[in-house]
Amino acid sequence: MNRYTSEFRRHCQGASDTDRYFVAMNVSAGKVGTVSGGPGGKIDEVLAFDRAESTGTYIGQVNAIRVSSFCSPHGLVWGYDAARATPEPRHLLTSIKQWDGSDVPIYRGTVLTRAAKSLFGTRQHPRFPLSPGTLLPVAMKEVEARGPAILFAGCAVGIRSTEGEGASVLMEVADVLSPSGGGESPRIRLEAVRRHLAESVLIVARNQGTKVASVFVKLIWLRVDQDEVGCCMSFVPYFRLAADAMPAGGLDVLRTMSLDDWIRWTGETSTQLS
Repeated sequence: MNRYTSEFRRHCQGASDTDRYFVAMNVSAGKVGTVSGGPGGKIDEVLAFDRAESTGTYIGQVNAIRVSSFCSPHGLVWGYDAARATPEPRHLLTSIKQWDGSDVPIYRGTVLTRAAKSLFGTRQHPRFPLSPGTLLPVAMKEVEARGPAILFAGCAVGIRSTEGEGASVLMEVADVLSPSGGGESPRIRLEAVRRHLAESVLIVARNQGTKVASVFVKLIWLRVDQDEVGCCMSFVPYFRLAADAMPAGGLDVLRTMSLDDWIRWTGETSTQLS
């Protein structure tokens, strides 16, 4: 059995320290109506968290183990190192110089979150979801809050440079947007958060003496009304790939496939998964 491959045919499985593994970028949000009050109000936050896990890309029914935010040289970023979703010109946001003076392109993280959805599927249409109850290392941040409020969550993935043995850098954020914003709209204020996320990846790389080749950034926000509780989360799982999601030629073949090639190989089309 390939060390990158799950024990299960149709389910991905949480990775252990001795495994080779994949990581996948995901950000999600959900909200529920309040059903309890007083000391029991925290239950509503749990329910909002559960809704966020099961909305959009399905990452539910797992036992998450919070980990620090690096992807080692033997870890593969799904949608980049394997089943690559090549960024188009429209995905390029800007470029930022890193500590050695080289320019690092900053891309919209939609490229990688689409890859994650194509792998795991949704609650209504599962593809190769995480195994129910699996012990799952996750780089994550989440925020829950009662309305009225605006919540946000974001994730940045700094792809390691081919130079040296450095790790890819993962950065997560989740918070409540402050009511005061100098008159700026939430969208404009969150654009500043997105840039700061990208810059923070480069700061971490500088602190560690490593370099990154590119950065992918994804940010979402959620408006929560009165009598609602919401949750926004950044959720990057470390996992082994479902056996049926690995081509017959193994990892060497998978790493040569584009995301669309891999989707077609599994018997679906990009249109069906959009």
